[in-house]
Amino acid sequence: MSDFVDQFGGDQTSDSEVTSSDESDFEEEIEGSWTHIIGDDQQPQRVEFTSHPGPKIHLPDTAKPVDYFRLFISSRFIELLVPETNRYADQWQTLATGTVRTNRKGLPKQLLATKLNSQEICERRKGSLLCIAYKDHGKRPVLLSTKATYSRLYKHHQFQGQTTAEAKMCGPLQQMYGWS
Repeated sequence: MSDFVDQFGGDQTSDSEVTSSDESDFEEEIEGSWTHIIGDDQQPQRVEFTSHPGPKIHLPDTAKPVDYFRLFISSRFIELLVPETNRYADQWQTLATGTVRTNRKGLPKQLLATKLNSQEICERRKGSLLCIAYKDHGKRPVLLSTKATYSRLYKHHQFQGQTTAEAKMCGPLQQMYGWS
């Protein structure tokens, strides 16, 4: 250990105290310690690549887009992603409530008047309420609504042609739209 400390300045000597003979001894020591590792005849062999670059994925012609999706995204990743996405939505208190009819009272006029092309989105926010319109592949625009609090909802049941609605705490969203 003392040799190590002495060699790297542990003896408290300054640069001006080092003599030229010490420097020349050190240079001679370094000059003698280098060796040639690879000669001209010892070059590594060159590897010839013969295949085409890119992924080698062979799916049948009947494969669906979800089959390609599953090649890159595992079910374990989805199991981790879904709770985190939901937690993020809860943090920002934004929860999707579904589609909205175009004649719904209180919808922004700009949203309804905007002519959307295929794959376009238009959105408007008022307080904690967000309305989104999007058009997909030439169909008519779809209106979605999100709300800030998830306190009440209606659950609809359909049985043998009859629809019944079971009230499950309903209120804040209707108040934002002015529903009665």
